[in-house]
Amino acid sequence: MCWDHQQALGLLERLALTRKVDSYGYVSLYDHKVAAGFGLCGQEVTVGFAAASQEWVFLQGGQEARRSHAPNLSAEKVRGLKVRRQRAGRPGGPAHQRCATPAGAAPGNPVASAGPLAGLDER
Repeated sequence: MCWDHQQALGLLERLALTRKVDSYGYVSLYDHKVAAGFGLCGQEVTVGFAAASQEWVFLQGGQEARRSHAPNLSAEKVRGLKVRRQRAGRPGGPAHQRCATPAGAAPGNPVASAGPLAGLDER
């Protein structure tokens, strides 16, 4: 199989996700808990991805609130299909989705919105 890691990360960079930060300061992204910051507990944030730095970028009110490294998206992890972990007792597939996917959202991710988050790699 031939693929380009940077091109794959570039596709991920085009998504903007909305997540609610839990009471411990984490959000769930692709079956992983990612630290958004304790100061954001209980709040809704927009999450983007900066491909060049391989970091999740958390925005609140259009302003960058925090970045978090994404080690599970390294070329080695992606090649080894270790990006997502399996959870015991959790069925998969479209028949088990909790929410319907709204028009314009990414399939399998009902809160994803189309369109890039401009300037994520510009600090």
